[in-house]
Amino acid sequence: MHRIVVFVLFLALVSSTEPLARAESPAPIGRAFKNLQHPLDDTEGLRRLLGDAAIASRSDLARALRHQTPVKSQADRGTCSIFSSIASIESYLIRNGLVSRPDAVDLSEQWLQYLVARKTGEDGSDAPQNFSLISQWGLAREAALPYEGEDWAEMKRRPPLARERCGHLQKGRKLKACLLGQYDPDALEWADEELRGSSHEPLLKARREAETFLRKLRGHAGNWPRATAVRTVSEVKALLQAGIPLVLETDFFLGAWNHREAEDHGIPRDPMKWKQGVISYPPLGSVDRRKSAAEEAGHSVLAVGYDDFIEVEVESLQEDGSFQTFRYRGVYFIKNSWGTDGFGSEFSAQGVRAPGYGMMSQKYAHEFGGFYRLQLPE
Repeated sequence: MHRIVVFVLFLALVSSTEPLARAESPAPIGRAFKNLQHPLDDTEGLRRLLGDAAIASRSDLARALRHQTPVKSQADRGTCSIFSSIASIESYLIRNGLVSRPDAVDLSEQWLQYLVARKTGEDGSDAPQNFSLISQWGLAREAALPYEGEDWAEMKRRPPLARERCGHLQKGRKLKACLLGQYDPDALEWADEELRGSSHEPLLKARREAETFLRKLRGHAGNWPRATAVRTVSEVKALLQAGIPLVLETDFFLGAWNHREAEDHGIPRDPMKWKQGVISYPPLGSVDRRKSAAEEAGHSVLAVGYDDFIEVEVESLQEDGSFQTFRYRGVYFIKNSWGTDGFGSEFSAQGVRAPGYGMMSQKYAHEFGGFYRLQLPE
């Protein structure tokens, strides 16, 4: 009991009382994920074996939302997996009573993206790598290292701060890592005196907080965190039914998401379904399935619930030039990282309105996605 009390006091010190407002996102799409482990759909077999009550037909969305922090925006950067991983940890702290209320914790995506960039020198990550880095370096709060929405690596004319922090680096991996992480990749291990008074000084406070966070959380939860793939649909739904959200990483299909870039590729989109946060499925023989697959893109979100009764529909342009209507029953509710004014701005389900959320057809998630659970004691 003493250990839990100490940990709660620690979180009270490092949690921001008000989440910082972020600029609305242009809905960036990330790189494709490698080696996604698609869940085996074993639900029908279990129902035949154990009866209809073996797997509940829906989870409680309203209850799930009580354990989530406000929807954030990744802005211009391809950091979706960073946001979904951070969201899962924030939710863990709320569910287990380690913070006083959902808006009392706001962890730094900037810190985690910096850790990823300095290690890989690449844009993009995944849940297993994110949690591995967190277990090594810990986490800081958003107020210590605020998120910057500009993608320095993609800018033709970089801002003065980018030149100040990265201009001393030559072309190559370290420069790219600096532009992606927005700090020199070696600065994490600089002495306090080197950081103090420099443009890298924010890392000093973040590093100290992350060390404290890691030490306290290890005292509470042991060796952590790590992400493990959830192998079956029945386990996915059992965890969501228990209120445990899952990181969901998927291949990205422009038409299924009704993304604005779909029209650039000759793929029809429905702007209203974009606002409603509806993600359908790329049917066999569709233009969406062929052209989106050629883009090799991916996106990561947090799955917070499901409903086997909700049906989503898509009017699909097929390769033969015809339009066909397809309906897919069963959805997962997702928390996205594109802000609240665009995608999902009019999302509602089960009598609950939640801007910035969405619903993805289960067929899409099972066939093109992979679920990951944060392994921590509940």
